[in-house]
Amino acid sequence: MGRVKRALCQYRPNRDARVRLFCFPHAGGGAAIFTELANILVANGFDVCCVELPGRDNRFSEPAIDNIREMAAFAAEVVSILDDLPYTILGYSMGASIERRSSY
Repeated sequence: MGRVKRALCQYRPNRDARVRLFCFPHAGGGAAIFTELANILVANGFDVCCVELPGRDNRFSEPAIDNIREMAAFAAEVVSILDDLPYTILGYSMGASIERRSSY
């Protein structure tokens, strides 16, 4: 569970949110690419959760997941711990492949 919780980056948590957006970055990218988008969406009723995958950006010292199926399983686990709101998922490039494989 700790590994999954470390994956979540909420730059501006929104306790009044009506919907949650999970953002998955491109290959080798980190959650920081979604900072500006998060700022805009939080002001419009979203709670934005950027996902930092192991082996990337701030989690570079952790072993990377290099199998798309394992990444999809990890992504599904991340989403499942914050399922108290309706949510949608945004994936950028490889993040879209992860999102497509992890959607349930």
